[in-house]
Amino acid sequence: MLTAYTTATQQVTPYLHGIGIELAGVLPLRQAVAERYCARGLPTDADDIMITTGALHAIGLILATYTQPGDRVLVEQPTYHGALAAITTAGARPVPVAMAEDGWDLGALHNAVRQLAPSLAFVVPDNHNPTGLTMPQAQREELAALIADTRTRTIVDETMTEVWLDEPVPPPVATAMTRRTDLLLTTGSMSKSFWGGLRIGWIRADRSTLASIAALRPSIDMGTPILEQLAAAELLRVADDVLPERREILRTRRALMLSLLDEHLPDWQPCPSGGGLALWVRLPAPMSSALSAAASRMGLDVPPGPRFGVDGSLERFIRIPYTLPPDQMSEAVELLARAWHAVTGATGIAQRAVVV
Repeated sequence: MLTAYTTATQQVTPYLHGIGIELAGVLPLRQAVAERYCARGLPTDADDIMITTGALHAIGLILATYTQPGDRVLVEQPTYHGALAAITTAGARPVPVAMAEDGWDLGALHNAVRQLAPSLAFVVPDNHNPTGLTMPQAQREELAALIADTRTRTIVDETMTEVWLDEPVPPPVATAMTRRTDLLLTTGSMSKSFWGGLRIGWIRADRSTLASIAALRPSIDMGTPILEQLAAAELLRVADDVLPERREILRTRRALMLSLLDEHLPDWQPCPSGGGLALWVRLPAPMSSALSAAASRMGLDVPPGPRFGVDGSLERFIRIPYTLPPDQMSEAVELLARAWHAVTGATGIAQRAVVV
């Protein structure tokens, strides 16, 4: 990371002679992102990419361009809570389509599209946040056909694509779009793969779509910081050298988290997943919000299941990250167990140190 920023400072000089505004993003980063898509089997040019200040910013730009207050946006349930917040902030209404225990119910999604005619749909097919599931190739092809047949503009969030732990994800959904490619917008990000402080994301879409977003963007922001873009381009250049180590660390920490949960909370049921940064865990009782509140009082921030849904459901689930160092993870699980015992009737819970 430090090397990438050092290189970026050496490369920024030519940009200092201009006004410093690159609405679509600097060319080296757009080329680097495009090359990653090409390597995954999706022909992409730099002009098919717009750089944003993180994936949430990308989602916000799309919502601002293609929705009006009161419009419906279909989402998976559960789904990424940041996307839900972005949808409501835009004045649109998230409409949930429940996922099955083993993945996506595209029949239910198709019915919802037919009945509700949403302005947008939002899906996370790779290492889904929060479940960690990945959509198989056959369903990707079915989803692509659904998008084209129903003319439903769809955001495919690939923020978690590079954080696979068991096996690489299938090719992008966009590779299956043989028609109406203008309806698919793919978003991505550096933060989950490399560093949370690197707020660099992007949109991959047809050039006509990016032109529509670019026409609106100056009313929201004037582009993404250039130094960070250059650092991101350098990181993508060495991604295949860096990411295997990142994945191995996450595999080790996932195994530790599973072991800790089995030791301290054996009646909790982690849902099977192939990647991502957290476990989606089924609780023995629908007490996720109470658990989250109790943990917060002990200094541990764990978002409750309902935060990942629309209608206040998902009380039987909680998302538990495994990104902390091992010693902090052990302490966090001990706190979590004590919080659970507190809300289920145990007493005598003593205060402990704050765990971030």
